[in-house]
Amino acid sequence: MSTETTRHFLNALAKAKRQLATPTRGTWYKEPDFLRKYAVDIDLQGQLSRTDLSHSVPSFFQRPIQFYSSLSTASNPLHNAVSGEWRGLMAVFALSNWLPDLELDARPFKVPAEDLTKTSRVGATGNGDLHFNTILRGQLPNEDDWGEWWMIYCDGALLGATSPWTVLYTAAEYQCPRSIPWQSKDHLLVDPAEHYDPAHDRTPRELAILYAWVTAILENQRNWGVPERLGVQKNVVADAFKAWQDELERYHDSSLRLEEPTTLFPQKTPLSVILQQPRLDQRDSDLLLRSAKVPDRRVLVLSEKVTGDKRVYRGVFADQVTIAALPSEGREFTTRAGKPIPHEFIVPERLFFPPKLVAMDLSEFALRVGTGTLTVPLTPEFFRYFDHEDINGRDMVGLSMNKLGEGYKAILELPLQDGSKLKVERTYSKDDIIILQKGVPAFAIWPDFLSDGWQENFAAYAAPTHPDSDDLRVRPLFNDGAVGGEEARINAFRAQKELRIWPCSAPPVGFALEHSAERAEAPARAGLVLRTTPRAVPEPTERHREWHVGVDFGTSSTTVMMRDERGELKPLSFEGRTVFLTNAKDRRQEIENNLYPGPDQHIVPPFRTLLYDAAATIFGRKPEIDGPPYTIRFTSQPGEDVSTKPLKDVKWGQQAKQIGEGPLTAYLKGLVRYIICEARDKGIKKLTFSWSYPIVFAKGCEDHDGGFLGGN
Repeated sequence: MSTETTRHFLNALAKAKRQLATPTRGTWYKEPDFLRKYAVDIDLQGQLSRTDLSHSVPSFFQRPIQFYSSLSTASNPLHNAVSGEWRGLMAVFALSNWLPDLELDARPFKVPAEDLTKTSRVGATGNGDLHFNTILRGQLPNEDDWGEWWMIYCDGALLGATSPWTVLYTAAEYQCPRSIPWQSKDHLLVDPAEHYDPAHDRTPRELAILYAWVTAILENQRNWGVPERLGVQKNVVADAFKAWQDELERYHDSSLRLEEPTTLFPQKTPLSVILQQPRLDQRDSDLLLRSAKVPDRRVLVLSEKVTGDKRVYRGVFADQVTIAALPSEGREFTTRAGKPIPHEFIVPERLFFPPKLVAMDLSEFALRVGTGTLTVPLTPEFFRYFDHEDINGRDMVGLSMNKLGEGYKAILELPLQDGSKLKVERTYSKDDIIILQKGVPAFAIWPDFLSDGWQENFAAYAAPTHPDSDDLRVRPLFNDGAVGGEEARINAFRAQKELRIWPCSAPPVGFALEHSAERAEAPARAGLVLRTTPRAVPEPTERHREWHVGVDFGTSSTTVMMRDERGELKPLSFEGRTVFLTNAKDRRQEIENNLYPGPDQHIVPPFRTLLYDAAATIFGRKPEIDGPPYTIRFTSQPGEDVSTKPLKDVKWGQQAKQIGEGPLTAYLKGLVRYIICEARDKGIKKLTFSWSYPIVFAKGCEDHDGGFLGGN
């Protein structure tokens, strides 16, 4: 019958080169340095894989003594195991500011002073910690060096302590928290190289940091502040660091810079010098977005397509984050270990791709992706991170769409700060493509150029509004990702005309679309209709460039003449500057008749004085306050009108029961806007107006005109 026991016997001693003398049986003798010599004389051969396989030294200080003995002698059976754990614990300090979910703490411990007034006897109880303190003090290797040390905690778990002989040592029994990646399957610390580069075929940044950190420590030996009496121990530590540096040299990165370090041991040399926690430069992720639009924001691109070995942030890799569970964007996410990472991020598949697309006959002035028969597979949020030009001229973002059976695959290539591009995709099935039943709607933008400071812009949309029409929701889109104004839709709260116009202080880049298949169903995003990059017209700077404009404003027709800086007098011709983004011939004329002419038109005065008050819905205008939605026409004769008729007596200012600015002001504003637009396009700095009949500014018109027409 066998009996289990937890009793451990002392190890056999080496037979040769002993430091302890062979004792005489039955005779006690004094050996002041017994523990150290005994540890050296233990007869162990080969290498042990774990430090806990040797545990028979009967002393409170067994563990630090074991660490020193094993670290100092390469032939010691525990040398490799101790070196691995020693490096692993050192790396916790070196990489503590690199691992975002690691919390490092050092708690001081002082050996209590001896209290000679207290006594005890064998078997006595009720003496508090007297016995423990007495044993602790009695086993001190050296009171000057061992009277105070710090216990090292990581995420609340005890890992080890400081040592005057080896700087650090691991606890006899400990478990690594999950925040430390370099650990064995038994949750013991290992050399970080075993974790980051087990096959010696990679160059992980962590090992480059460790090389720089170890090198800085060795170069600063003169400032370690180790007492002279510990010179031998200092050499052991220096040799251990040198051996580590040699193994890490292959990871040397000359571009790496360690910033001003911190320490948990201020004014406590050598700990404050060796156990420094460096701050690191900003290249701490493989997934940082590169964009001129957000140059000061560090945005992580967390795609579900990213492989698990991609560095998300410092010591956190993609396989440690459940990307599928994240929202489309945010300022903090949590690792699988439950640690919060306070860092801005986007998930591009969900943030940038809409769930639906609309089949659309796009014009030559629209951005066409792939076959050019669908709306652009982007959401407005894309423009919060990139500019219109980034997908429309600049080789910044790649956007393509390929036919895939009856559906399509959209591919977006996003630039990263390391110079690479991250490819993200979304597949659209046949059911994801919306086919409009009421024909192609018309989308238009005015004017046809971009110019700093220009605030007179318009977006226009023409489509049926009766109840059985396609439930397409439309708003103008701007380069900052904002969608502006009231939504164009059927069954709106305020009844809408087929033609809807948005006055815009910023130039629209296109339109954002949503679609509802069923009336009660929440609308789904359905892509964008975008313009190509318009011409850039610089703001006029040459003061000598001046036009003198004369306007002969009559009841039936209007003539505009101009004298340029050379003194030449001629009619001021107006170019068609309305840009149409779809080939909607049936509805294009409706926009041209109530906004401004299109690109194939050239208007030369005189032209009919035509103003309408019921041809369009103008968003942002409240009829009960601002008056009717006036629109001006340059392109047709009144005989072409069917359902709407031009206003009469536009010239004569105040109308009976007039609300808002009135027809005269509305007409003059529309005309002067067009004149100024032509001047801006030609680089004219100054305009001076002359009017054929000052009486046209009848009572009730002056106040309204002052803001728009006042001054030269």
